[in-house]
Amino acid sequence: MQRVLSVQRMQAMDRLAVDLGLSSLCLMENAGAGCARQLLKRLQDSGEIRLAILCGSGNNGGDGFVIARHLLQAGLDPQVFAIGVAAKASPDAAANRAILSNLGLPIHEILGEEDLPDLRSFDLLVDCLLGTGLKGAARGLPLRMIQLAGDSGVPLVAVDIPSGAEGDSGRLPGCFTQAEMTLTMAAPKRGLLLQPAAAICGELRAVSIGYDPEWFSKPEDWTLPALEDLAVALPARHPGIHKNRAGRVLVIAGSTGMTGAAMLACKTALRSGSGMVKLACPASLNAVFEIALPEVLTLALPDEGAGFLGSQHAERLAEELKWADAVLLGPGLGRDEQSLSLCRSLAAACDTKLVIDADALHAFAGMAEDLAELECEIVLTPHAGELAVLTGREAADHAETLEQAIDLADASDTTILMKGAPSAVIGYAGGVTINGSGNPGLATAGSGDVLAGLIAGLCAQGVAAEDAARLGCWLHGRAADRVRDRLGERSLIAGDLLEELPAALQEAAKATGE
Repeated sequence: MQRVLSVQRMQAMDRLAVDLGLSSLCLMENAGAGCARQLLKRLQDSGEIRLAILCGSGNNGGDGFVIARHLLQAGLDPQVFAIGVAAKASPDAAANRAILSNLGLPIHEILGEEDLPDLRSFDLLVDCLLGTGLKGAARGLPLRMIQLAGDSGVPLVAVDIPSGAEGDSGRLPGCFTQAEMTLTMAAPKRGLLLQPAAAICGELRAVSIGYDPEWFSKPEDWTLPALEDLAVALPARHPGIHKNRAGRVLVIAGSTGMTGAAMLACKTALRSGSGMVKLACPASLNAVFEIALPEVLTLALPDEGAGFLGSQHAERLAEELKWADAVLLGPGLGRDEQSLSLCRSLAAACDTKLVIDADALHAFAGMAEDLAELECEIVLTPHAGELAVLTGREAADHAETLEQAIDLADASDTTILMKGAPSAVIGYAGGVTINGSGNPGLATAGSGDVLAGLIAGLCAQGVAAEDAARLGCWLHGRAADRVRDRLGERSLIAGDLLEELPAALQEAAKATGE
């Protein structure tokens, strides 16, 4: 399980290491040596290469001096550009700068505009200018070096974080470097996974610097799990299982103009492995669903041609809830006030796992405390716009969106799947799981309906709500990645996900040893 650290937590771990006798110089040595090994792997087939290491005056620059020493000892001839004089560097950076000088490697001091180098002649830049503690925009000579790196067109590897990005929020308040790879210390920092900084990190690799793994475990931690961590939730299929024991999903969805949302959700719930799916729908649309969904049961509710479900159907559907192992409420349901009233009534009556998606989310605007009083396990699946409806607050960026989702999960006692790039699952206990699969092709109509159906299907098979959200999110993204590999991102449509979901599920089953 890959942990994701806040800047404050990383600093606390540094202090803990020092208190235990692992000096800060030793930590810097481990960091620089680990980064040098990664760079050597990248460069092993490159032949002759001109490499520039750009060092700031803080500990990030100190990592750069250690990297330069290890590359020098490996037979390379790195050029080191250091901002400021040694006397103004941090103590550990100054110590490693002195070692490098004693070895005879020239250090090009950048004291003013006249010292700025031409970086266009290099084959690779290593960015050690600014670290994770940056607040606000880069200024002065670091800013000019960032600009020169960007103007050079030379590939760049960032150490710990691309310079100009904020370590916790992922914000880019000014100029920044664009990395092909980011080598981050111990574990990814939160900002590396949040937009817009996530888009400038390139390939992300964590470098071990000697921390005890036990230091990483806290309930409120952020994590970036591998498939093996998630797949354990996938239930085994007993040889004697039958459809009534394989999970029954009740989908309450669909209205005129939005029948496709209900269809996608139902098909995905079946594809997830559920034994039976029943769609509660307006009677005026039932013929459409009967033809399009031959494997799905339908419950046609009288609507007098209105084309949507309303509060008059609450009593009948409350009885139907007893049949289901999981309920999906909302895809394409519509936002008529009668439909929203129906959503609130059914949530109050539900005593099984409940996935609230799409239009149904609008029924619970400002009702976090009311959701906390409900008896069932609930998964909410908002995107940023729907989260704003639920909370009554617009988020300025990705970091603020996640902060609001964390607050909502706590106040509502629900699991929240915060859809985005990347998506995240926030448990009611406070942990945040960042999803590592998926691609921009998911920005297409209907992909959220597929995701909601997948989570409901997993819930019906006995998977706990939070685990279903985490695993479902990964499977959804993995199906999208398989579509991308076959058709490209741009051409992906929601129906393509259904074609690749079986293969994604097979990958998960294989990870469990099935």
